[in-house]
Amino acid sequence: MNKQTRLASLGWLTLFFEAAERCALYPISMEMLHRFIYLANVLSPLSKVKMPNEYTLKHRRGPYFPQAQYDIGILVAQRVIEATDISVIQDEYGFWLKGNYRITKYGLSITDKINEQSILENYSFCESFLELYLCFITKKY
Repeated sequence: MNKQTRLASLGWLTLFFEAAERCALYPISMEMLHRFIYLANVLSPLSKVKMPNEYTLKHRRGPYFPQAQYDIGILVAQRVIEATDISVIQDEYGFWLKGNYRITKYGLSITDKINEQSILENYSFCESFLELYLCFITKKY
């Protein structure tokens, strides 16, 4: 993956977490996060939210995007995203990490700069994310 694609993916996730924060949906569990990414992917043609091409779905534990999880780890290390309640889980597929995520104040300052300078296209993330959230609150998972 080239540097520009990497930055676009990190920017997309940062804006995704900003939208969650603005819609008062925080912290987001890892499982719910990947479900939201899955729905954003499926609904992207309707909502005009462009997904990073590198986010390929894996089904072993339900919706799971390994590259997105890797990118989240980078954002956590950069203190753009905060991770809490991290634990190691073992299931029939092996070991994996479980946790909750939320954008930090520093992350919000980055999204302000992205939005001001139009570094990434304006995707109406908050409106699209709110629609995704409303889909989820009508069902129990």
